[in-house]
Amino acid sequence: YIYSESKINEWLIASKLYGGLKIDSLVGENAKKFSITKYTKEKLKQQLDRIDNLDTPTIVKRRSEQHILRNMVFMNQSSMECVICGKSFPIETLTAAHIKKRSLCTDDEKKDTNVVMPACLIGCDYLYEKGYIIVKNNQILENITNKKITENLKEIINERVGNIRESSGSFSYSRSKSYFDYHRKINRN
Repeated sequence: YIYSESKINEWLIASKLYGGLKIDSLVGENAKKFSITKYTKEKLKQQLDRIDNLDTPTIVKRRSEQHILRNMVFMNQSSMECVICGKSFPIETLTAAHIKKRSLCTDDEKKDTNVVMPACLIGCDYLYEKGYIIVKNNQILENITNKKITENLKEIINERVGNIRESSGSFSYSRSKSYFDYHRKINRN
């Protein structure tokens, strides 16, 4: 509702930020004073100020298999290579990343150790999960058509293009191929 004209009017009058003027009164000199950025920041600040309890208890589902898959992938290692960028990282900066999105997996697939791969939290996990990169025939490919990117992001993506790195523990592309194929099909541009 931040961008609803009636809600903006209510808030402008109540806050007296612009002397209680309504949005349609913000013409000429008054319009020059109005800033949607200033308005949005003030509105969000006001919303934060209204929150009484920042730590609200909730009931959440837990991924029961995740810690087991993580232990299988990292098998008491202190560091390991990311299968996407090939760089070695401490285990704390790696994740057992789902090759096929977990929410789309069957219960049997969720238990399959081949549905995960060691990927760095430095960027590769995100790039893969969001479909900026895909894997086909053991090759990491860019998948940026119809995606918002910058030159810096394109450069980072291009650094990852090439062969999947199989030297990371028990990971095997051939055993995980069907999951990579599924990910590629749903992320096709």
